[in-house]
Amino acid sequence: MSWLSENYEKAALGVAAVAAIAVGYSIFSGGENVPEPNAAIPNNTVEIEQKQVLTEAEAKLATKYGFTPKGSNGNEVQSFVSFPLYSIKGKKEITPLNDEYEIHPGMALKWWKQYSLEDYKLEDGPELDADKDGFTNREEFDGKTDPTDAKSHPNLMAKLKSTGAKADNYEMNWTKLDAEKGNFTFRARGGRFYRTLKAGGKFPENFRRNPSFNGRFELLEKGQDPDIGGERGEYYLLKDNGKDQNNQFKLYYSQKRESKDWTGSFSLDIPGMETPFSIPEGGSFSLPYDPEAAKKPYKFKSKKDNKVEIEYEADGEKSTIELDIPVSN
Repeated sequence: MSWLSENYEKAALGVAAVAAIAVGYSIFSGGENVPEPNAAIPNNTVEIEQKQVLTEAEAKLATKYGFTPKGSNGNEVQSFVSFPLYSIKGKKEITPLNDEYEIHPGMALKWWKQYSLEDYKLEDGPELDADKDGFTNREEFDGKTDPTDAKSHPNLMAKLKSTGAKADNYEMNWTKLDAEKGNFTFRARGGRFYRTLKAGGKFPENFRRNPSFNGRFELLEKGQDPDIGGERGEYYLLKDNGKDQNNQFKLYYSQKRESKDWTGSFSLDIPGMETPFSIPEGGSFSLPYDPEAAKKPYKFKSKKDNKVEIEYEADGEKSTIELDIPVSN
């Protein structure tokens, strides 16, 4: 038998205890009016009118919340053991807050408690950044990282954004000199190059305005396209030795090949890391950006229309994402 049941008739409980129980019953019974208790009468043989209220409140607590009254240990006054009940904005009922309860959709209370993080008490708790690493609590939850450790966060790729892209245009062509040699012309911003070359040669040379072009294109071999007869089918197989390029292409007789070298500008959407940095198309980089980094696992793979494609490795596999290039005003 519970202490409450054993001692309901004891006037020592006092008006305050009875009134508190009555108010509690009013809450759990949906707000029904409960008559005010009579003044306590100092006579242990007198029946207290709130006995029925106490019994009903005890039963309702037990049914809805599994509440078990504390039994008497012989003392005249017993302490009550409380359990958490919370009123959540936008909800009418009083809610028992257990570890599985989701105050914020998808984020169980046990996750917040695991990191002793009390941001769950705030309406915008999921959007706060507890460890100031640039990732919100929800992003850390989704990424299975520690929201209280700035060194533990999702891949910084998620915060990479494009701030622009600029093109350097260039063109090249060749005309036939003899069976082995051709006259090669190269034009780009800042100058023009002309030279007679054969397989094994490289161009351009002494391109002072843009020295990154010097020796970039290498003639691997001369060939004849079987599907195109005569001189029009003659080509040189060229290799682009530009930084991280290493792609090959055919340059046909009298063909003017127009190309662009793109340089992308990027930044991290993280406080303190917003300074833009530039990467040439095909170039690799680290995050946070460090030009001297030993490892550069991210690559500006290509520029397509109004997007730039970034290649990176995650969980041992190569992945790509596309970033929108902002439109200039």
